[in-house]
Amino acid sequence: MATTQEISLFLLCLHMLACFLEANASRQPSGSSKLRQAAIEMIQQEQYEGAVELYKRIMEKEEAIADDYNNAAVCLQELDNLEESQEMYRQGIKRFYHK
Repeated sequence: MATTQEISLFLLCLHMLACFLEANASRQPSGSSKLRQAAIEMIQQEQYEGAVELYKRIMEKEEAIADDYNNAAVCLQELDNLEESQEMYRQGIKRFYHK
C-alpha cells in the first residue's frame, strides 16, 4: 500500500504533466515551426550555438512552447554555459508553470 508521501508525489507529478500538456496545447505556434525544425536539426548535428540562437528568435517572437526553453537550456549545458542554462530553465518555468 502506498504511503501518504508517495501518493502526494504521484499527484504532484500528475498535476505537472497536466500543466505541461495544457501549456503546449495552448501555445502551439504557427510561424515558428520552420525555425524549430531547423533548431532540432542543428542539435542533431551538435551545432548547439546555432540551435540556441534559433530558439531565442522563437522566444523573441513570443511563439515559444515549453520544449523550446528546455531544448535551449540543454544546448547551453552542452556548451558548458551553466548559468545561462539555469536562467533558461527558470524563464520556461516562469512562463509556463507559474500563472
